[in-house]
Amino acid sequence: MFGKYRTILWAAAFGLAYVESLPPASVIATERPHPIVDLKGGYLLGGTRRGQWLEADVIAKSLKRPIRYRLYSLDGPVGQGVGTRPTSAGEACPETLVVEIKPTGRVPRFKEAALAVAADWNSMPRPVHKTATSSETYRRVVADVLMRAGIARPDVRIDQILRVDLDGDGTDEVLITANRHKGYPGQPDQMGPDAAAGDYSLVLLRKVYKGKVRPVVLHAEFYPAGKRSTAPSKQTIAAVLDLDGDGRMEIAVKGRHYEADWMTVYKIVGLKAHVVLSEGCEP
Repeated sequence: MFGKYRTILWAAAFGLAYVESLPPASVIATERPHPIVDLKGGYLLGGTRRGQWLEADVIAKSLKRPIRYRLYSLDGPVGQGVGTRPTSAGEACPETLVVEIKPTGRVPRFKEAALAVAADWNSMPRPVHKTATSSETYRRVVADVLMRAGIARPDVRIDQILRVDLDGDGTDEVLITANRHKGYPGQPDQMGPDAAAGDYSLVLLRKVYKGKVRPVVLHAEFYPAGKRSTAPSKQTIAAVLDLDGDGRMEIAVKGRHYEADWMTVYKIVGLKAHVVLSEGCEP
């Protein structure tokens, strides 16, 4: 799975809560498959059926005809679309399955959509609220994680701060993404194969657990020293949705490096982030 083992390596090295695979869910007992598609990459991530998480190659066997999807951005639903049967991504990634989705009717915000979900429940039962990334409180939180990872004087660059009640208990969790990369000379936004000293990529959850605010790391890459040909990644939260119908919301994170992109879906259980789906293309 894309990004999974790198996260476990960094988390274990620095004593952070780590990501692990989650056993199949067992909540929604319906025969119809519920595929999930990463709209930016076109990747069939997998989906659920009878409450079980299924990887792309398994759920694809049930998709014999075009299916109607609901389309979601980070801000909420943006419309509906119809997806083709899954096909191979081609020569670069022959085992990766892709689905082409075309909007039905007028969908002005189609380009904002990140995920397509063929579900018969409300996939966004609670809203996601964006918070200013200049918050000094969360800048200190990120700086503390980076310093514990060996980056003595961190250059804190927060991309997202989101508040959302993941499990419906009335208390918001806070999601933070922070990324810093060397890039190419004169092109700092262009991902390169090398990491500079002080580079990092971090996706962090802060949640109240047994009366205390506790951190859970979904993804972590830290480079206290420069490293060549390591393909540092950038991570962005694309959507927060209930993808298996159990009322709890999963976190879809879009990752990329200089020659690949992918999406990983995490489910939070207690103080652990479990990878339930992950797919992408790395030539």
